[in-house]
Amino acid sequence: MENQSKEFVEILDRLNQEKWSEVYQALKDVKGVTQVAFNVYPPDETLKKFGLTKDVSFSVINDNGKGKMGYYFKGIQVDPDCYYVRPDNHVEVPTLRILQECVAQDTHRPDIKKLEVKEETN
Repeated sequence: MENQSKEFVEILDRLNQEKWSEVYQALKDVKGVTQVAFNVYPPDETLKKFGLTKDVSFSVINDNGKGKMGYYFKGIQVDPDCYYVRPDNHVEVPTLRILQECVAQDTHRPDIKKLEVKEETN
């Protein structure tokens, strides 16, 4: 899962950079713009590859050169930094897994307590 999550993030980053380049070219001569928001749309085959649907969407807010990705399920923001507590510690859940659970559970606040995240060994 860790390798799949890394690949997913790399694809989103690449799409973000491509889109930002387009936005920058369109706005480079405009003065006084300090914040820009735009959506990033992975191709359908990419969504399918990672077990996602078009119900999952992504947006970027670039504020004075610092970008922040937003994750949405059916237009409602999803918290990508989730973990659940076990008796001995907390277990972080990768953003991709959270988005997959949004699709599986049809909600922007999926129950992630059932997930066991194990590190992949090579």
